[in-house]
Amino acid sequence: MDLKQRNRSLALLYSTVKRLNEESFTGASFESLLHDIEQLTGMGPGTICLADSNREGAFTLVSTRIGGACNSDLCSPPGCTACFGEGTTHLVQILQQDGSRALRVMSFRIRDQDRHYGVRLMETSREGAPEHWQTDLLEAVARHIGIAINLPQRSTEQRRLALLEERGVIARELSQNLGQPHRGGPVHARQP
Repeated sequence: MDLKQRNRSLALLYSTVKRLNEESFTGASFESLLHDIEQLTGMGPGTICLADSNREGAFTLVSTRIGGACNSDLCSPPGCTACFGEGTTHLVQILQQDGSRALRVMSFRIRDQDRHYGVRLMETSREGAPEHWQTDLLEAVARHIGIAINLPQRSTEQRRLALLEERGVIARELSQNLGQPHRGGPVHARQP
């Protein structure tokens, strides 16, 4: 990869991270991200599909494909198995409905640490595999999308842990105070 390509890749990663951290998650912001990736890599159109951990009920978050992902040849029975694969980057070949040609789609897993959220799909028209720099860039973008999806969950978890810690401190202080004698001298019971 030449220096110009490297600089453009770094600029895309920077803008991706900035966009994912500053903007709310809308279809328009993700669609803009997909267009930026398509322009830089020469691949596309792209799709982001999200699903729960057991890959049931996957849905298309956004797609730059004409008619969207699920209204096209990309999604085909039996569900999302081909795109999700074994959780690694892989090539998926999907026969178009009219049988004219097979779509070649690279599937990049969207995840953050051990949590899997879905896949980032990019159509490639090349006969061979994408170049190494393209794969690295698209895997990095997919990881950043996973991190961005997990940020609100992490924030909620951190608030919950802070609340539990605060409650623990209060409980310890109460327990210590109840076990100590009153410092103002003896306490006398009031007579009615």
